[in-house]
Amino acid sequence: FEDKSIPLAFSFLITEEELSKLKEINHPGRCDMRCCGWSHSSAGQYLASSKCEEGVLHVWDIVNASKVGSFAPPVYGFSINIFSHVGNDWLIFQNSQSTDDYYLFRFNIENREFADSFFHYQGQWIHMINYKCCVILFKLAGEHDSEGRYDTICELYDFNTSEKLKTRRFDDRKRNY
Repeated sequence: FEDKSIPLAFSFLITEEELSKLKEINHPGRCDMRCCGWSHSSAGQYLASSKCEEGVLHVWDIVNASKVGSFAPPVYGFSINIFSHVGNDWLIFQNSQSTDDYYLFRFNIENREFADSFFHYQGQWIHMINYKCCVILFKLAGEHDSEGRYDTICELYDFNTSEKLKTRRFDDRKRNY
């Protein structure tokens, strides 16, 4: 493959030796069913990759076809991806070893470091939005009506402390279809 317009196609390979230098991570349960090896996400000119059991973010510069580095977040987990980004500031999403623990980390690609504060949520959710220093999280209520519909719950959290600030419940029986 010699297409020079896509330099990453021929310029790098992650070796098992590189992976063995990093802390081994094991998570309980259905690894084979939940994981298919590698996950990839991108932000601007960067490609980020993570191997399921590894809990480390590998970053490549797509334009220069070079590896920027490998970065371990403050909390180990099994799945890590770029959630969103604005300029050099990335929001990194990670599942932990528990199936109900989720984290959001701030990462600055220019400084190549994670911020000290992070957001932690325990439980199931259907949508998560980061806005400045807040996280807006939508989830389904624990119980459903006779037609199998769940109410939607919206919760507002402080990103830095993971403290719940407000909760609002939406009655899904009143929604217009």
